[in-house]
Amino acid sequence: MVTLIDHIDDNVCGHPGLIHGGMTTTIANSSLSLLAALNAPKNARIVPLSLNMDYRKPIPTNNFVKIHAWLYQINGDKMKTAIHFYSLKNEMLVEAVSDIAVYPLSVVD
Repeated sequence: MVTLIDHIDDNVCGHPGLIHGGMTTTIANSSLSLLAALNAPKNARIVPLSLNMDYRKPIPTNNFVKIHAWLYQINGDKMKTAIHFYSLKNEMLVEAVSDIAVYPLSVVD
C-alpha cells in the first residue's frame, strides 16, 4: 500500500474552487503507476491498461487530500490496483481501479 498526502492548489480548477477531473485522473494514474513500479522487477516498464474512476464528491481546491493506493492482484505480467481519495475528515471523494501491465524493457524496446 502507498499512502500520500497531496495539497490541491487553486491552479488546477475545473470550476472555481473545485479540482478539474482530468487532474484527479492524472494523480490517480501517477500514484497507481508508482505503486506498480515499487512492486515490479527492477528495470521493468509500467504500462497502464485501464483506469475506471468513480467520482463520489467534488474535491475542493486549496485543500489537502489523503490518497491510499494498493495492489490487490498479480496475474503474470498484469497487476490490478485500486485507489481511494479521502478528505481530511475521512469522506471518500474518489475511488478507482486500474489494470497495469509490467514488461521487461527488452519486450517493449
